[in-house]
Amino acid sequence: MSMYLTGLISLGWTPVDIGPSTLERISSLLSSYKKILWIGPTSFDLTEEFSVGATQLGQILNKASHNSCDIILVGVAACKAVKGMSDSSSQYTAFENESIVWEFLKGGILPGIAALDKSYPYQIPWDDVFSDTTQPLFVDIGSGRPPS
Repeated sequence: MSMYLTGLISLGWTPVDIGPSTLERISSLLSSYKKILWIGPTSFDLTEEFSVGATQLGQILNKASHNSCDIILVGVAACKAVKGMSDSSSQYTAFENESIVWEFLKGGILPGIAALDKSYPYQIPWDDVFSDTTQPLFVDIGSGRPPS
């Protein structure tokens, strides 16, 4: 296997992984970020032979997570790249189903939320329920069954 800089890839050739110079540039950029969103694979071919870049990017993100950086992983490939690499001080938010995240980022309506909108016919007095808008709102959708 040969390595080429991005601008020097011959016409008709397909890059299969990110290389050391790309990883070096990414690493220098990410050191100043407070939130990182990684969606999808870094390589064209998901075989282990071409996943070196993903593994090294996972190591870079693991280091960034130790510097108070929030890391959001989207997709099986991104989650797999950091699996087993993080320690107890690393914090990741992981979503293996990237189609749902893409739908959310595009401004689409998520099926579970749409179902809630249709199934609850009453107005919710949000001022009573959620008085402090500086705090996060957690909604437990639950299974619809009463607790046992």
